[in-house]
This record gives sequence, C-alpha cells and structure tokens, in this order.
Amino acid sequence: MTTKILSLYVTLVFSIPLFSQVSINTDGSVPHPSAMLEIKSTNKGLLVPRSSSSSIILMPVTQNGLVMYDTTYEKFRIRASNAWYDIVDSRSWTRSLTTARQVVYTTDSVGIGTTNPTAKLHVSSGIAGELIRLGSNDPQIGFYQSATLTGFADVLGSDFRMGTVASNNTGKAIIRVNGGDRLTVAPDGNVGIANNTPVSQLHILGGTDAGLTSNNNGYLMLGSAASGNLIFDNNEIQARNVVAGSDLFIQNDGGNVILCGAEQGGVGIGVTSGASIPAGYLLAVDGKVLTEEVRVELSGDWPDYVFENDYQLSSFDQLRNYIAENKHLPNIPAAAEVKKNGFELGDMQKKMVEKIEELTLYVLQLESEMKVMKGKMDELKK
Repeated sequence: MTTKILSLYVTLVFSIPLFSQVSINTDGSVPHPSAMLEIKSTNKGLLVPRSSSSSIILMPVTQNGLVMYDTTYEKFRIRASNAWYDIVDSRSWTRSLTTARQVVYTTDSVGIGTTNPTAKLHVSSGIAGELIRLGSNDPQIGFYQSATLTGFADVLGSDFRMGTVASNNTGKAIIRVNGGDRLTVAPDGNVGIANNTPVSQLHILGGTDAGLTSNNNGYLMLGSAASGNLIFDNNEIQARNVVAGSDLFIQNDGGNVILCGAEQGGVGIGVTSGASIPAGYLLAVDGKVLTEEVRVELSGDWPDYVFENDYQLSSFDQLRNYIAENKHLPNIPAAAEVKKNGFELGDMQKKMVEKIEELTLYVLQLESEMKVMKGKMDELKK
C-alpha cells in the first residue's frame, strides 16, 4: 500500500442498525453528527458525475434530486419534478474573494416568476400588486450610457423624481407613447408637446384647427369638452360651450387691455384678414358700431380761430361761386372722395364746427346789416 493511500482515512461510524455515517478525510476525524457524509480536505474537491447535455436528457428513469454536470453548456443540472433544471454555476454567478457583499451575474438572463426570461432580469407574477420593491432612505436607480451616469429615478422624501443628472447637460427627458415622442423636457427647461426641440417654456406643435365641431379642438384646450372650454390653435382663440360658440371675456374683473401698444399693428373687427386693415390705422371695423359715447382727442387746433380778428371770412359772392363750381362747401370733402376714402371722425367734426362758426359770423353779419337797413327805414317813416 503506497504512502498516498495510507494517508487517507475513511471512517465509518455505525449507529445501531438505523443509519451509518461516512467521513472522508486526512485527519482521521469522525463525521459531524448532523452529516451522513462529510468530506474534509485543504487541497482537494468533490467531482460530480459529468456528461453531455444530450446524454443527460436521454438518461433512463432518474430520481428527483439527482445532480449532474452538463459538459455541453458547462452547467450543473438537478432533477426535480421529473425534469432537469439549471443549478446556478460559476460561469454566471461570481463573488469576489476579496470584496465582501459583492455577487455578480455575468451571462444569460434571470427570470423571477417566469421560466422564459426575455430580458437580463424578467420579473413576472400572476397576481396584482407590486413586483419590485426598492427600500432604503431616499432610494435611487441610476441609468448609465456605457460607464457614464446619464439618468436617474429616485424618491427624495415624499417626492418622486426622474430625469437626467447634472453632468448630462445635453440630454432630454422624453415620454414616448404609442411609438411617438409625446412630451419632451429640454436641458434648458423648455417643455415640448409633440415637439422634440422646444424653444419656449411651453412649445406645442400639431393639433387641429380651433373650430365649432368635436373634431376641431385646437392645439390646447382649457376646460371640459362637455361644457365650457377655451381652445387655441397656432393663430386662433375660440370660446365654446361644448361645440357651440360662447362669449369670450377679457379682463372681466378689472385691469386694462392693451392692443398694439407699440402701434406696430392694427385691430380688425369683422374683417377676414389683416389685409383689410389699412396701413397706418390701429382699428378697422367692417360693420356697425353701437356705443353710448365716443370721445375724440385731436392734436391740432380747434376751429375757434374763426373768431379771431384776422380770420378771412369768404364773401357771399365768393362762397356762392365756390358752391356753384364745386358742389360742396369749402374745406369739406366732396361726396366722391368720402365714398372712396371715407373720412376721419375727429377731422370731420373739426371741419363741421368750423362751418358752424363761419355760419354764425355770416348770421351776425346779416343781423348787423339788417339793423342798418331797419334804422334807415325808421328814418324814412319820420
């Protein structure tokens, strides 16, 4: 018997005929009371039966609990419920011998609640409720692009947050639905709806025309579609009650409405396009205007200059000849001109006051002449 064989002791401990224990070691110790078989060695291991995957599958009737090593896929297999299953093997799960609490899975996929994982980690359950729970103080999930942290999701106190990290100053946060990007938050904080490149705090692209049908709901709606609502498209605002026109109130409870404050545009009422607003005019109304009072402020002189001593009042003959030739009063536009260009209310009011004041002077002049004639008649009666 060689020295190597003599150095190996096999101890058999027989317990009154109920069971026996086996110890394989080099120190002659007996097996631990809890073990049927105890193997001790500082430089040798246990080698289990090995076979190809096809051979293991074709093995004759086997007992549940049987363990084999699959040489084809380099995995441990165990027989359970009359089928072969993988045992976690060192190819996939590794643990650092120098770093505590570090276990790494390197290949294949892990399924929890499923026998057919379709991702690196596939968690499934046939019952309703949470599938994954992350529990700690302010838990966080980090998302990496290669080895660079670019995004995160976390719970901070009572707040849930998700997005890009501070070092990622070019990435956007995007919500995608039905295969399309629907909501985008750009690095500068601008928000885009159906728009990946927003250039304002809220930038909406797409939608329908703002109109009075259920298919014309604009780009943005405020209020319920089943009651009063306000809709916007890219150049229109429409107040509605369901799909019927409704009143639109602006500054109903106070404050001023300033339109075209820099006088760089005009306001049209009843017009169909800006082309109907004449250049240089701030307000154009195509239709009737009902108002309780209109106040007009003029920048020029009010025609009280008619009553100045140096005002040259036309003679009766001059006035008569002008009317006969032009068919309108001096300094008053002709009918053809008014029909073509209209007239300015303030300017026309000024011209009318001028004519009234001139008429007053003519009446006073006639009154003076009548007094003279009456005096002469009185003299003749004497």
